Formats: sequence, C-alpha cells, structure tokens
Amino acid sequence: NHWLTACTLAALATLTRSQGTILLLPLLIEYLAQRNFRLQQVSWNGIAFALIPAALFTFAAFLKVKFGSWSIMFDLQNAWGRRLMWPWYPVAWLVRHAPPLSPEHHDKLDFSFFLLLAGAAIFAMRQLRLSYTVYLGTAVLFFSCWGMYVSIPRFDLVTFPLFAVLGSIGTRHRV
Repeated sequence: NHWLTACTLAALATLTRSQGTILLLPLLIEYLAQRNFRLQQVSWNGIAFALIPAALFTFAAFLKVKFGSWSIMFDLQNAWGRRLMWPWYPVAWLVRHAPPLSPEHHDKLDFSFFLLLAGAAIFAMRQLRLSYTVYLGTAVLFFSCWGMYVSIPRFDLVTFPLFAVLGSIGTRHRV
C-alpha cells in the first residue's frame, strides 16, 4: 500500500529500461484490486501512477533538448534491427527467413524463449494474480512488437512472474 514508492520505482525502471513502461498496467490493476475495483475507493495516491508516463515523457524531452530529437531512442534501436511493428510480423519473418540454428544465427532459440514467456502468460491465467498475468501478457506484447526476438532470453530474466509460473509447475511435477 505504498503506492508513491511503488510508482516512483516503476518510473525509475522506465528511465533505465524500456520494459519499465510495462509496469504501469499491472501496478494499476493491483491498486484497483486492493480497492475491489471500485472507482469510488480510489484516493489521492492514485495520482502517483502519473509518475510512470511522466518519466518517459521527461526522458523524451531531455533527448529533444540534448540531441534535437525525442525519437532518437527509437532511431538507435534501428542499429540493432529493432523497430516498432505489429506483433505478428516477427513471427512471419522467422517462419520465412530464419537461417538454421548456429552460433551466429540463434533466432529460433530466441523465439523459443519468447514462446516460454507466452506459454507462461497463458498458464498464469489460472494460477497467478491478475496483475502478474497482465504483466506477463503485456511483456509478451511489448517484446513481440520490436521486430525481432534477439535478447528475449535476457528480457525473460527480468520478467519475474515467469519464475513464479515455473515454480508453480515445478511443485506439481516430480521431474
């Protein structure tokens, strides 16, 4: 129930990593769940959620002042072949163009980590809190919209509900 602290930390996460932005919706759901999803019970501390997009917009303003373009954060992603697109485009590219698995080409391995995250999001619908499920689903959508699956294994590591799902599965099966 320390929403100012939680939203401040989420805003700082947004400033350090792009995936910090996906914390807004799960945090908001958790906040509303504590209030039984009744808007009448929302209090002044709900304003703290504005810190998360404010951090992103402040960073964009800083980039505009310092480098002359707020979109430089997207332009730099192009150097790694990333750009925002519809989430099904990377899957279509992978099916049509991905080379065989090798030390230089690990697109299919990266995609398997994406599938792990997507599977966890589906499993979480029955096993985890709504906010954790939404966090996983939002992560799946966010990561799939960048045009490629490179770094998905690394992104999975910071998506903590994934480990709650794996732990839940692990407690049910001896293997």
